[in-house]
Amino acid sequence: MGTPDDPASALAPPVEHRHARDDEVADSRRRFWIPVGQHPMAIIAGYLGLLSFMPLVGVVLGPTAVAVAIMAHRRIHRDPGLGGKYRIVFACVAGALGTILSVIEFIPIVIVLYILVMTYYVA
Repeated sequence: MGTPDDPASALAPPVEHRHARDDEVADSRRRFWIPVGQHPMAIIAGYLGLLSFMPLVGVVLGPTAVAVAIMAHRRIHRDPGLGGKYRIVFACVAGALGTILSVIEFIPIVIVLYILVMTYYVA
């Protein structure tokens, strides 16, 4: 198959020489998007932090994301071979912001409901 006269060698794609550095870059990109080698609690905390931006649900999911992130941080601290530190930081920040935003969204809803109820009972 390696001779130039062989018709199969003309159809074969050229061999690319890849370096170890290219594999490391591809692996780091893949690990950024796919949670490989990370503690499952860090993954769960990240998704809870992301979902904490949903209106009204963030009041519950935000503190839960922070709590799960703290538990995951303790477990990762015991086993440094596991990854997920950035997801833990994201979960804490997103959970706190999601909670604050949900509370801010919740206040006008309570005020409007209070006004509606009071106008109904007064009238």
